Amino acid sequence: MSYLNNFRLSFSGGCSFNPCTANNDDVGLFVMDPVNGSLAGDFADLSDEEAQHKLKQLTQNGSYVSSGWNFFGDYAFLFKQLGITSAGMPGDINPLSEPLPFYFLGSVDPTNQHSRYGSPIMIDMDPTGTSCSRVIFGGLLIGDDMDNPLLKITGNVSSANYYIDPRSIKAGGFSSFMATWQVSYAYDDSWIVDESNETIKALMDEVKKNKGITINFSIFEMAPAILSQNLSADFNEGKGTMNPVIGYTIGNIGVWEADELASSPSGRVISPTHSIKSKETIGSSAFFSIDQNNTLSIDLSKCFIKKSPRFTISSEEALNDPAKNKERINQIENVGQIGPNVTLDGELKLVTFDNDGNIKTQFDNTIDYDNENYFKTGGVVDVAMNADDITEIENNPVGLILTNSDNDPITLLSEEIYVIRSEDKYLYINPNETNPLNFKIEKLGKPLSPSDSIEIEFDLEFTGTLQAEFDQHKALNIALTSAVGNLNTVSEEEGNEKYTLTITGKEANGCALDLGWIVGGYRQINFSKINGIKNSFYAVAKTYQNDDYSHMDESDKFTWDFVYPEVLRYYYVIFPAMSLRLPLNNETLITDNVYAEVLKRISDQYRDTSLFMPMTHVMSPGKTTLLRQYLEYSNNLPLT
Repeated sequence: MSYLNNFRLSFSGGCSFNPCTANNDDVGLFVMDPVNGSLAGDFADLSDEEAQHKLKQLTQNGSYVSSGWNFFGDYAFLFKQLGITSAGMPGDINPLSEPLPFYFLGSVDPTNQHSRYGSPIMIDMDPTGTSCSRVIFGGLLIGDDMDNPLLKITGNVSSANYYIDPRSIKAGGFSSFMATWQVSYAYDDSWIVDESNETIKALMDEVKKNKGITINFSIFEMAPAILSQNLSADFNEGKGTMNPVIGYTIGNIGVWEADELASSPSGRVISPTHSIKSKETIGSSAFFSIDQNNTLSIDLSKCFIKKSPRFTISSEEALNDPAKNKERINQIENVGQIGPNVTLDGELKLVTFDNDGNIKTQFDNTIDYDNENYFKTGGVVDVAMNADDITEIENNPVGLILTNSDNDPITLLSEEIYVIRSEDKYLYINPNETNPLNFKIEKLGKPLSPSDSIEIEFDLEFTGTLQAEFDQHKALNIALTSAVGNLNTVSEEEGNEKYTLTITGKEANGCALDLGWIVGGYRQINFSKINGIKNSFYAVAKTYQNDDYSHMDESDKFTWDFVYPEVLRYYYVIFPAMSLRLPLNNETLITDNVYAEVLKRISDQYRDTSLFMPMTHVMSPGKTTLLRQYLEYSNNLPLT
């Protein structure tokens, strides 16, 4: 089952994400050392102001900024004019007479449980920003009134993106980057529900029979809001201008069932295999599932995304006319209707494949994909099937083909026979600790037979461009052991290792790799093949440096002259948005005036909220302890 199989609400609208990118790979080689939390190379010898000035300079010609393109990003993940436009059971989805406003919320302040601030927050797990982004959500709201909502849920949950497509900035600053997130909330008495609304009541009737609510959504067609020349001019005038990426989102709110993971999308997965046209490409994977009434529901929201931007004003027009630039941004931010996707030249048909990858069965049903209005139903198409069709689908890999009278069928998407499900898309590992990477394996949407035996191939590698950027991190930073099966080393290269793991079908329903700390660093674990068949799952692990200041005298370590360069300078230079409100290089302010707020924001109770200070996720436990104890010592508080 999945969010597709029960009562669902579909929404669409605009979105923006605003992470600071100064620590990403687009700043060039050896500018910083994100593992140790310090500036590197020539930057290490610069003053704070000189280093920040360099980060504001353009490093390439063109309309869009490379270095520092969002130097003042504050990590906010905003959703603009989201509207729920349809609702219903599979096969009986109906448009709403008026869209229901929908919002993702920031966290409740854990110290008072009342105040709500900001929005969800996005964190790049790796310093290149290309592998895994994590979003922390504080809740959701349906309706326009926070005090009198149709549905309001509060609670901190986080999710990492699945089925991410690589960032690829095209001409005019347009990016084909897209990613999928899923978040879930277990039902409890804290939910505020207005069941006088028929749509909300119908949803809640199903939710109360199950575990809770799941929200699955994708972002796509992202572009920087501000052109580089305009941003550069702002920087030269001393402005701390933010430059978020803005684009579109489509999603569905469904029922979270008891056997489903919270953040790993359920349903069988079919992935792109072929280009439709030279200028238009299949975007990303689709999910499908079948309900008890033999309705097959397939989420195509990510599949046929346009390769060219939907906004009609080019970057060249916008560059030469401020009014045009403003209109261009408004076209993206003020999303009424997202607009048409790729026009498919033919009929979209569902098929099954044999063991050799040839089409075995082509079903009569046409997938009724409406490229003009797909977003109004969350990109989901429901297809009525008969019992024989369902039996065929349950026992064979599925795909989508495009047929027309002039050409042979083109296979657009084919099923990933084996799918890895895991909540552990990202892992933080403290010094001298071991964390498990838990996962389970399904075949054609079902648990493996206990009598099966499978072999997984996977490797450890640098995330994104880390290998080119950070020579000092070529040593592996994690050690692998397995609680099940035989872990075999296939090859050992400098900075990379490949393994195989043989497990039984019974064990495949609850596997774990134990990731043990060696040194500080970043690593991506790629599950490349299962039984020789390509697989697309990966996870990202960050290990913290083993910073230990316990051997130092208090008179030496609890001084601003030691703590600022050791702990705070990296964050002041690289993440300036924090210092727009709370300058981290101001000794009197930090030590005497706002120390209580800093202590609060770096505490454990704030760590998994959207109110965290970004440095608490990047900073090693040892440096966090040093900063905390410095502030306590300076204000005559007990050391903790």
